[in-house]
Amino acid sequence: MFFVMNAILYRGLAALLVFFISAAPAPAQQRSTRIWRVCLSDAKAPPYVYNDANHPGLVERIVVAAGQQVGFDTIFIRYPSARCREMMAAGEIDAQLAASSSTNLKIFRFPMKNGALDVERRIAQVNLVWVKRSGTHYEWNGSAMVGRKPGEILVGTRLTMKAAVDPLRAMGFKLDPTALTARHALLKLERQRVDLAVALQEEVELLLQDPQLRGLVVLPKSLASPMYFLAVSPSLPPDLQAQVEAWWTAIGHLRQLPEYRVS
Repeated sequence: MFFVMNAILYRGLAALLVFFISAAPAPAQQRSTRIWRVCLSDAKAPPYVYNDANHPGLVERIVVAAGQQVGFDTIFIRYPSARCREMMAAGEIDAQLAASSSTNLKIFRFPMKNGALDVERRIAQVNLVWVKRSGTHYEWNGSAMVGRKPGEILVGTRLTMKAAVDPLRAMGFKLDPTALTARHALLKLERQRVDLAVALQEEVELLLQDPQLRGLVVLPKSLASPMYFLAVSPSLPPDLQAQVEAWWTAIGHLRQLPEYRVS
C-alpha cells in the first residue's frame, strides 16, 4: 500500500511539473544576425574614416550602428577602392563606401526612390577643394578655371578618389591621380610636380597646419560636393533586398543625429 501511494504521488508531482513548464512563457527569441562584409579604403579620411578600431570615424560608427538595427554583424575590410571593386565583383564583400559618381552608378547598386538616387539615405556629403601654391594665379568660378584651358593644367589627387577623378577627366584636365594619400597629393603640389591639387576639405584643413605645407592655399570655391553611399552589388540575393533597404534607411536616419554630424 505504501509503494502504491508513493507511485501515485510521484505521478501527480510529475504531471504538475509538466503543467508549470508548459505554462511558463518561452524565452524571447533572439534575432539572428548575418555577417556583413563592408570594404572601406585603407587610406584615412578624417573625420569620416580613421581605420582605427579604437578611434572609428563617423562613417565607421554609422555603418556599425545601422547594422545592429537591422541584424547585420559588420566586419570592415580595408583595401584601396579599386581592390574593393574587384572583391565586390567576385562576391567577396557585401558592400563598399562609394561616391555617387557616373562610373560608380553604372556598376553598383545604390539606394533608390521613385527611380532616382535617394539622397536622404546617403552616409555623407563632402567638399572637394582646390589647393594651389601661394603666389600662383588660379581662379575657379564654380564650373571652370577663369582664363585657363583645362588641358594646360595638371591636377594631382588621390588614386582612389573617383569623385574627383571623374569630373576632372570629363572637363579635360590633365591628371596625376597617383597619390596614395591627401598629404602625398599636397606634397607633389608643394614640390611643383603638379599645378593644382584636389582633396577632401577636412583633410586639407588639417594638413595645412603642417609647416612643410604652409605655402599652399585653398581656392574659395570647391570643385564639387559629392555624396557618399554604401553601395552593394547589383546581383544582391533577393532574400536580402528588404534587409539592405532597411539598412540604408537606418544609415540615413543616423546620419542626421547630432552625434554623427561633422562638427
